[in-house]
Amino acid sequence: MLTDPEIRARMATWGADKGVEVLAPCLYSPLMLLTHKPVRSAADLQGQKIRTQGGAPIQVDPLKKLGVIPVSLPLGEALPAMQNKTIDGMVGAGRTLCGVQVLRHCEADDLSAVDDGSPRPWLSTVPG
Repeated sequence: MLTDPEIRARMATWGADKGVEVLAPCLYSPLMLLTHKPVRSAADLQGQKIRTQGGAPIQVDPLKKLGVIPVSLPLGEALPAMQNKTIDGMVGAGRTLCGVQVLRHCEADDLSAVDDGSPRPWLSTVPG
């Protein structure tokens, strides 16, 4: 969609009246937290080493406030780090994690439950 010339031309007008130019449009999905242990409250994150998407304060500071030890890793190193338990969990865009098939290496029972333990039918739709 973002490579469509008509859409790109329309997006190029956004902010143009204020001198702002769109350089790299992208779509972004909600973030997911994948961990070895269930997280049912903020207290469960205390002391956990969680992979972040980068080292910028906007990515790290919210996790620090929850007691997380942020670990900045490229996505390509995150899955091996999860598999050998170098890190306790990882944060990533849901669409990206599906695209690189990270979820196929996770236990479905762990991923399909949230705080109240209710099943999430969307998990069965994840490709891979």
